[in-house]
Amino acid sequence: MVKFTLTIKTTAGMEWELPFSSVSFSEELNKDRVANFTIVRQTGEQVAALTGTTLEAILSGGYREVEIRDSLGVLVYSGFIDETTGNAGASEYGNVSVTSRGFLALLEKRYTANLVTYTATDAGAIAWDLISDTQAKTYGNFGITMGSIIASKNRDRTYKWRNIKEAILALTSDNVKDGFDFDIDTGKVFNVYPQKGSSRPEIIFDSKFNIDRWTVRKTGILGMANHVIVFGAGNEDDMIVEERTSAPGYKAAYFLLEEGLSDKDNGNATLLQDKGDAYLASYQYPKKFVNISVFYDNPTYSTYNVGDYVRVKIAEEGVDAMMRILRRSCSMDGTVDLVLKSI
Repeated sequence: MVKFTLTIKTTAGMEWELPFSSVSFSEELNKDRVANFTIVRQTGEQVAALTGTTLEAILSGGYREVEIRDSLGVLVYSGFIDETTGNAGASEYGNVSVTSRGFLALLEKRYTANLVTYTATDAGAIAWDLISDTQAKTYGNFGITMGSIIASKNRDRTYKWRNIKEAILALTSDNVKDGFDFDIDTGKVFNVYPQKGSSRPEIIFDSKFNIDRWTVRKTGILGMANHVIVFGAGNEDDMIVEERTSAPGYKAAYFLLEEGLSDKDNGNATLLQDKGDAYLASYQYPKKFVNISVFYDNPTYSTYNVGDYVRVKIAEEGVDAMMRILRRSCSMDGTVDLVLKSI
């Protein structure tokens, strides 16, 4: 079992290290971080009383940030408290279950102005500008700072009352050809990468050595597409529709496999084409997904990251390849669950 510490902080500088009965946290490429933890109410109230307050006030008295560190003091998770749930029986003190979200989730509650236009502007610069502008609003500064914004592709974008988190995600590699990867790290720093992660052949996960459990899933024809129809703004005869297709070799191997995508708020043909191209790049060939459970210290959790390409060896499944980490999660017992995708 790994020894973690959990700290709750306020914007005024108050902080409490709270005992917990369970904790888990996760991160995913171009997605939110999430943590869940449970506090035994009686012990939580005892800690709160030391500073003349209550557990309720600590957890729900305003905006609260969460930090989780491992036994070496490494900050492995940070975010904010989103939701608390108290539960108990008639004769029990009970527990308080807490859900924390990473700082990206704060941008779900922000929108652009009535009209914001960018022409031939680096996509990473657009994303940071959206964050910077919303943080300049009165009471609007979440404390997210600009980190490394590595040049990506220039884009034309127009936003009208657009949700900022959605606008940023629409610029990523998941949603547009030549899109970027990004994160808001545990230091609350916004970073943009042409592709997040590094090639790490020295990081090896091996079923004969350090993998505890595994599953290997290979996608088939129904999980593929080599011709995409993207439906944009408008209705029936007025609808903007763009088609994108793979090279003939993909169709010769698997027949014609069509997929329809909807982007009803988008009236820009180029953006619809980009969306179709990004989808084809991911789905025009079979993929192999591997889920493995490993241990926190073998290899050490902080020595590899989401986005990294690591070596996976599962002789029982015929797997020996470099694979990319898409998601990782950690629980209190030190089990680390990884989701990886073949290159």
